[in-house]
Amino acid sequence: MNYQVSPVKKRIFFRVDGDDGQKVGMGHIIRMSNLYKNLPKKLKKNHEIFFLMREYGEGRNYVKKNLGVKIISYNNDFLKKFILKENDIFLFDTLGAEKKLIKKISQRKIKKVISFDETQNLNFDKVLIFNGIFF
Repeated sequence: MNYQVSPVKKRIFFRVDGDDGQKVGMGHIIRMSNLYKNLPKKLKKNHEIFFLMREYGEGRNYVKKNLGVKIISYNNDFLKKFILKENDIFLFDTLGAEKKLIKKISQRKIKKVISFDETQNLNFDKVLIFNGIFF
């Protein structure tokens, strides 16, 4: 997939996975799907929206069937080719966001990062974390 997108539109990335319960289950997918569905129409119109997902069939199939958004395979190849833009928006729902992606985002000084269920320090100047399982 080509990771270069329109230079005009801003981008929103949902980093989420879901499977049959062997590793992560579908709760993260359901939460991010509901969030996506409730985004204002104007926001959807003015942004390119992507779901960054590992190759778990159940989660990818759910997103394809119910949301119809662009899915990008999240793997090492993606990380090597991916070019961030300063106005990108990231939403994480992975319970332990990936260190390489986090490092890339923080180096690029991305200012709009929202994380769900995160338990580690993300090393951002500003990040909004929703965590119902914090201990």
